[in-house]
Amino acid sequence: MKTILLTLYLKTSGILFLLLLPFAALSQIEQGLYTIKLVSANSVLNAKRADMDKDGCIVHTWTYLEGANQHWKIVPSSVEGSYNIRVAGTGKALDAAWNERFTNGGRIILWSFNDGESQRWRLEKISDNRYRIRLAVSRKLLSGTGTIDGSRVQLWSNLGNNTQEWIIEKVSKITISEKYVDLRPNQTGIQNQGGRGSCTYFGATAALEAAYKKAGYGNVNLSEEFFSMQGKALYLHPTWSDTERKGPDVMENQFAGTQGGGSVFIFSNGFAVPDSSYVPYHPTDYPWDTISQNGSGFYTQKSANNFNFSLNNNNVLKAPRYYSANSMAKLSNYKDVAEYEQLLRQGFEINFNVLMIGSDGHPDNIWRPACDPNTDSNCRPGAHNMLIVGFDKTDPDPKNYYLIVKNSWGHSRIPGSDGFTYMHYDYLKYALSAEYIKNVNPPKKWPELGLLGEYSLDFDGWKGRLDIYHLPGINQWGFDFWGVNVPDRRLGIFYDQYGNAFRVNGSVRKITNELLEVTFFINNAKPNPRWDELEGRKFIYYYDYRKDFMAGFHTDPGGTNQYAGYAVKARNRFITNSARTPRPFRPASYKNSSWNLDISSGPKGKLYLSQSGSNLFGSFYNNATRSLSDVQVRFTNSSFTQMEFRLEGYTLKGQHLTWENGLIAGYDVISSKPFYMVRQRPQVPDLTWNQIGSPLSGQSTDICACNDGSLFVLKSDKSLYKSTAGGGYGSWNFVTNLPANTRQIACARNLVYFQVVGTLSTGELWFLDGVTPRRSAALSNGGILAGTEDNTLDFSYLYYLNSAKDLLRSSTSGVTWTKIGHPGNAAKIAVTQNVLFTLQNDGSFWINRYGGSDVNWVKIDALPEAKDITATSLGQTGKADLYYLHQDGSLWRTTVVDKTLGYNNRMAIAEPTNESSELIKSRLQISPNPASEILTLGYKGQNKEIITLQVSDISGKIMKKYKAEGDLNEQVNISGWSKGVYVVTLMYSQGIISKRLLIR
Repeated sequence: MKTILLTLYLKTSGILFLLLLPFAALSQIEQGLYTIKLVSANSVLNAKRADMDKDGCIVHTWTYLEGANQHWKIVPSSVEGSYNIRVAGTGKALDAAWNERFTNGGRIILWSFNDGESQRWRLEKISDNRYRIRLAVSRKLLSGTGTIDGSRVQLWSNLGNNTQEWIIEKVSKITISEKYVDLRPNQTGIQNQGGRGSCTYFGATAALEAAYKKAGYGNVNLSEEFFSMQGKALYLHPTWSDTERKGPDVMENQFAGTQGGGSVFIFSNGFAVPDSSYVPYHPTDYPWDTISQNGSGFYTQKSANNFNFSLNNNNVLKAPRYYSANSMAKLSNYKDVAEYEQLLRQGFEINFNVLMIGSDGHPDNIWRPACDPNTDSNCRPGAHNMLIVGFDKTDPDPKNYYLIVKNSWGHSRIPGSDGFTYMHYDYLKYALSAEYIKNVNPPKKWPELGLLGEYSLDFDGWKGRLDIYHLPGINQWGFDFWGVNVPDRRLGIFYDQYGNAFRVNGSVRKITNELLEVTFFINNAKPNPRWDELEGRKFIYYYDYRKDFMAGFHTDPGGTNQYAGYAVKARNRFITNSARTPRPFRPASYKNSSWNLDISSGPKGKLYLSQSGSNLFGSFYNNATRSLSDVQVRFTNSSFTQMEFRLEGYTLKGQHLTWENGLIAGYDVISSKPFYMVRQRPQVPDLTWNQIGSPLSGQSTDICACNDGSLFVLKSDKSLYKSTAGGGYGSWNFVTNLPANTRQIACARNLVYFQVVGTLSTGELWFLDGVTPRRSAALSNGGILAGTEDNTLDFSYLYYLNSAKDLLRSSTSGVTWTKIGHPGNAAKIAVTQNVLFTLQNDGSFWINRYGGSDVNWVKIDALPEAKDITATSLGQTGKADLYYLHQDGSLWRTTVVDKTLGYNNRMAIAEPTNESSELIKSRLQISPNPASEILTLGYKGQNKEIITLQVSDISGKIMKKYKAEGDLNEQVNISGWSKGVYVVTLMYSQGIISKRLLIR
């Protein structure tokens, strides 16, 4: 502790006082670059990195990350004994907020250097390198406020503790002064480009690595090889007249890995590079002679794509992180020495292109130009790119001033240079360009890059090759540089099935890191559009980054109708779909159909559809969870090709491709995941028949089964007998005698129907009321009768195969009949739950799961000695018992397990309705919204319709589910639910309505 002598003279008394007062030691500190660490927190003084070039930037404490925002240049101020403290990154000064410099709690900020009293600090040494830092004008101390990262610093009166004590240490080997700047500690390892002309990639990448290190990311080793590949592949030739003249398949980008073109400028215009571990450097040039073998000519777009795509493995396109610049700048005068020095003093490395001019032998380890090409015709320079990381002007002789340079020719042998190169200042006379990175972006995924590649494109059944070799906007910097004043919207090129080429323009929008919306145009009328033109057939597809699959819809020029399609990243890999959906498209076309559903990066399984009237029913079997769930779907166009499927938290908008047999494609409107579903041919069940008896000693002629498990047989004398499962079908009980001209029997709604043959072509359909025969309707002679029951849907059908082998169906007990198909040369029919079986005249046994349509019949067995068949599901789901009556009178049974039998569906697929969805929405009440504790859900129903109301989170998990007939009013305690967005879904007879719910 020092003392000072203070003299006071009191005028009123004329007394002179001499006082000795203690005063803290004022320290002398060497000018240089320092870290300033708070003793109480073990963290350093830190300017907020993103704002350190702005006046008012926050200053706080943070863990030391070696960034330029944590290095402080301490230099004497204009007032003796005080210092200015300036952040190395920008030169802004540590400043006490002007109106708060005399106040406890006064803010500490950065401000443009002005050497004012709010920027003058006294350093009071406590011991060794430990100091108090005091604002000279107010004597308030620089004080910490906490120990966590981001704790603010402030002014405060002396508290006498370590929250106001700072350790000031020099930054090792890094010095910034007027005559000497050395940024080598901020550099990553020195590389060697080998025999390739790739210096531009190394110079620019070195600048980016240094910028990340200064930003606190440590040493990163970025891929020059990736830069040389994609920097070329994503380039576009800027002279449109050349591309226009040569046609749509001329190469307009460049071959990956060729020389030249690297620049830090591209890093701040959408381009990024991964770590070199994913794309290691290729030390020699690629074998260019093989390129011509990959296409129809050396300079075609297809040959360039074939070569460039061959290098694009997942390490190239799907590395976990890519590094880029947020902003950069060019030197206003790239030959101005003062501008170079000013930027280096601020901590910026400078990437520069320069003419290398021979060698003078470097006698003092400084490279000097050997000649002057401006005056010497024999002087032959060559361009080279390097990174300037400092300078040294400490030598008294200006002829010995030099730049410290990071070169890409491996380590130099200059003693004490750490492998860096020294270049004389004279080389700046031959500079060709210079630029530097101001700040960087956090490293992140680049999902758009994953889009690049060759695709098999199928749009509504029309097929071709879609090559995506460009990302819209990525070459805008190049257009701007060359004065091309149009937007860069190029995406790629499409080759139709005949090999015709069509340039493709469009846009790419990131939805998530895994999903992209890709909009593109194919113009048949103009195959070679300029980069900016958006005309022709418009596609909007959704791309799954993980699966390299996209699907969506397109519209034709001037049209409004949508058509579906998909694209798979692979050559000639189209989705096989051989089972055909019956045309014309109607609700019945999808009846009793089975589909393999694949939601990209989502559930996969079987989707089953059945029909009731004009409505369809759906269920979904999830392969992963092995569970069966309801599907709610509705038609969304009048041609019955576009549908909306709702299942397991997804709402799938899909459409049948017109020129494909059985293929639906589209996307989920909630998550944007693409999907496709392929119609399946019916599987052949494994049938094992077992004899269960010989009813009436072989005198039976006809048989039918009812859903209550009872069997009926008709004896040759037209007497009717019954047996039950409970008795094992071992005993048969007489029921009644039927008319002598009874031909056959069938069961429906647990009633026995029988056909009475009349004269000529006239016959009748009767049924038993108990044991009393009653007439139901007229029925022509010569046909085959069968029936079915559906306990799930609560209706029954009768089926009739007439003498012309037309298959007819009736839901009115035979009063009216509708033709539904023509199942070949059938002799007998059986039906259960709308799945039909036929016994053909040749003894073959067939199944049709699709309601009897003429397609999709499958042979499942041979029963050459059967004389009748029947079937029942016994009210079960996915299971049915089949029976056949042998010619010797014995009865045989097998059980079929098949998910298409009687699946448990509840929600109908409605045809298009004219009722406004807004009207339906108005009946659905959610209050309050946003909600936090109690939620009220209400719905005002119409005509006692049955509705389902559910609340699900954004992942599709159902939180609450209610079913009601007509009105609904429920209160839900949501206090334990997570905050966020939820979906309230109303499922009603005509479709689905959803509203968003926010829980706070």
